[in-house]
Amino acid sequence: MKYAATLLAELGEKIGLPNLELDEEGLCSFEVEDEFTLTLGANNQDEVILFALLPDIQKDKREAGYRLLLQANLLGKGTGDAVLAMTEGDNQPALNSRFSAQNLVVQQLEEKLDTFIKLVKLWRATIQSLNASETESTQDLHLSNDAWLRA
Repeated sequence: MKYAATLLAELGEKIGLPNLELDEEGLCSFEVEDEFTLTLGANNQDEVILFALLPDIQKDKREAGYRLLLQANLLGKGTGDAVLAMTEGDNQPALNSRFSAQNLVVQQLEEKLDTFIKLVKLWRATIQSLNASETESTQDLHLSNDAWLRA
């Protein structure tokens, strides 16, 4: 966890968050453009963890929404190196990523963070579109139409 923590502190300096440091649980969070909270962390395997909650899927759209999330996870087609999941208890959609901090420099971490933020924004917009749709269909959002997936 030591190298990952050092790397995250360096990232904080680079992106204008000089007080970005892990708490006793190995986590820290910050707001991204007043849209969502991004949580960063490090574990005992010296991995960096990125995590963000996504909007809730309306009850009448959940079957289609869950199907969309599962399809996106298949071989990373809609998530890249990240994974979509549901939180325990309240079933809140979330996106997370974890990767080794070893052999990683701060510029690479910044690129991974930028890609992750783009994915979070994409999935927030996708879920909001699903919630706003008249039907439960995900046809316009389907993974074969990967124009919506460019991050």
